Amino acid sequence: MKYIYEFGDFRMDPAEQLLLRHGRPVVLTPKVFEALLILVQSDGRLIEKDSFIRQLWPEVFVEEVTLAQNISQLRKALGDGKNGTSIIQTVHKRGYRFTPAVRKIVCDTSRLSDIANEEQAGVVLAENQSAAADHPPAGLSHSQAALTARETPPIPQVLDIPESSRQRGFHILGTIVCVVIIVFVAGWILRARNHRSEHVSRTSARMQMVPILSLPGRVSDPALSPNAEEIAFTWDGENAVRGDVYVHLIGGEKPLRLTHTESGFTCCASWSPNGHQIAFGRCDDSGGAVFVVPALGGAERRVTSVACIYGNAGWPIWTADGKSLVIADHCAPEGAIGIVLFSLATGEKQCLSHPETGDRGDRSPVLSPDGNTIAFIRMHSRTVNEICTIPLKGGTTRVVTPDGGSFWALMWSSDGKRIIFRSPRQGINRIWKVSLDGGPVTAEHVYPEVGSQSHDGRRLAYIQSPGTWPTEAVRVTLSRTGERVLGVQALFASGSTSSALQPSPDDRELVFESDLAQDAGWTMEIWKSRSDGSDPLQLTNFHGHAGTPRWSPDGKSIAFDYRPGLRSHIYVMDSMGRNPHMVSSDRFEQQAPSWSRDGKSIYFTANNTGDWQVWRQDLASGEETQITHQGGYSAFESNDGKKLYYSRLEGGGIWTVPVNGGAEEQITDALHHGYWGHFSVVDSGIYFLDADAEPGPTIMFYDFHKRRTTPVLTLKENPLPWTASLAASRNGLTLYFVQYKLTSSIALAENFQ
Repeated sequence: MKYIYEFGDFRMDPAEQLLLRHGRPVVLTPKVFEALLILVQSDGRLIEKDSFIRQLWPEVFVEEVTLAQNISQLRKALGDGKNGTSIIQTVHKRGYRFTPAVRKIVCDTSRLSDIANEEQAGVVLAENQSAAADHPPAGLSHSQAALTARETPPIPQVLDIPESSRQRGFHILGTIVCVVIIVFVAGWILRARNHRSEHVSRTSARMQMVPILSLPGRVSDPALSPNAEEIAFTWDGENAVRGDVYVHLIGGEKPLRLTHTESGFTCCASWSPNGHQIAFGRCDDSGGAVFVVPALGGAERRVTSVACIYGNAGWPIWTADGKSLVIADHCAPEGAIGIVLFSLATGEKQCLSHPETGDRGDRSPVLSPDGNTIAFIRMHSRTVNEICTIPLKGGTTRVVTPDGGSFWALMWSSDGKRIIFRSPRQGINRIWKVSLDGGPVTAEHVYPEVGSQSHDGRRLAYIQSPGTWPTEAVRVTLSRTGERVLGVQALFASGSTSSALQPSPDDRELVFESDLAQDAGWTMEIWKSRSDGSDPLQLTNFHGHAGTPRWSPDGKSIAFDYRPGLRSHIYVMDSMGRNPHMVSSDRFEQQAPSWSRDGKSIYFTANNTGDWQVWRQDLASGEETQITHQGGYSAFESNDGKKLYYSRLEGGGIWTVPVNGGAEEQITDALHHGYWGHFSVVDSGIYFLDADAEPGPTIMFYDFHKRRTTPVLTLKENPLPWTASLAASRNGLTLYFVQYKLTSSIALAENFQ
């Protein structure tokens, strides 16, 4: 018997892992599809979180946050919450409930199974004869591709399921639905058989997905050793925030820790061709550098300084001869970051790519399987990127994805003919592919994720379910400014990412950036809520990236940054989200606005001069004045309107300068790299985050009068970097911050060929 489920606009075929909306496939990852099936089969009952996790991951330990990530992806795919509808209900602190009425239809598919078996045998025979194979369309499994429409589909039998089908009229409807689905699938598959594919052998029944490690915290950059028996990666579970490099023997018990980072961020492990050494990058307040460490443990060695992009230093990749590293670094002191070939013997750097001045630069280089071509991501802005290639020996940069978009990770196919990448294109964050010979970007169905491949292409190590970091917003009340904590309250937490909380002048409301709308793709909108997190209200609907909202002194307006195209600019709207309009010039990129105390000017950071500096714009005249000259990013005016307190993007503390310009003076060096937005100016001092404090990241208070810094609260989880995620009420009695908690899993896909 074959079961088909129908709810709302959707039809679900578990046997074929197929979900249709209005007859069109909805693309889901296998784990998200399993989550949907559990919900659909629950008959509307509450599914406790523990039970849900046991069903989804019966042999792997995961935490609730991983479940929340999968539910978040499912909600986005189903359009949950749009038009006021709720498909998956969250029961606070307990679990989830599937709310739509579900019809269960049973089809007699015995003859269909016979056809499947015959065709599967044909596929195997074709593989043995090295014949051309067929590639199924998006959303279809390869068992479906084995079917043909040469037989008349069986007439389905509809069962009366009391929990789901209470109306006899559903019997006839179910029969029709089942016939239509089978005919639709058969017809689609017949059409698919006319198209060539070179991946059928890769997705045969021989391929296996094997869980390797599940660790609390953030795991990133898995890299298979040359013999494909070990995996190097970075992990922050034993070194909160910073992370270190580890090596794990596949099948072994415990990974070996190779580094002990004291400050900053560690990234990008890469094996030498002989497997004896591992290169990696590290960013801190002093800048970025690439290091080499023995794969069996030992002292690390610094080999060169490099630029940092969001905590990633260089993305080093060894060349096949082991004599050089491909890195991302400045090609000129004031130029953008390009792809560079670095000689380990001489220290010489040869610039291969030359991005335009004003771009964020090039990052994430990956060498082709033959070692002759580099693929990389060119960042025009944080959300507008391109995938490019360039020969290792130098030459012309070629754009592979001229339509642009956001690209988060990439790798080569094992034959070197395609680039596989993760991107939130066309409404869903998933894996895509593009041919080097040209043609459109299409969905990828062979590789389960972007990761690290073995040289023979038979193994792939990857992170399961990568994506946004689910966050928790927290409110803290204090007895007095900078003193004893009275209470800590979690405001809201979900599988979504919310950050940049800012209280209104009267501390009754919050404004923040979030993807709570579950919109298509990677989008952030401006929201507001009560100060306890209740009654959230979406203020913007740009379907883009809006962030860093700040209240005007009178509480009537909100300034924020928004990226309508290539660059971000400063916008202002009223407190209900009406009349959003750009107030800054559109020549360069501007971010992180804040108001002067009299409400007549807005401060922001801009890269007009080639690096980030703080500027002030008079709202009446539009005149813009540069305030800092040694670097500046997020800034707040003092209560008397005479000084400006600001941070720098690269880290290095909190600084002050007169509002009309002058000497720039450092107040503290404890606001570190990656946390430019984790400080807030109040009447009597400054709250800020010291990410390097012991025993963990700690909120500190600097007293203006005493000129002394004291600890206030140590975070239980990790602070969210690269956001403005620490704020305080003007009187300093209430704090707001954002933290995140992850569980990461490394998996291994085997037997691709």
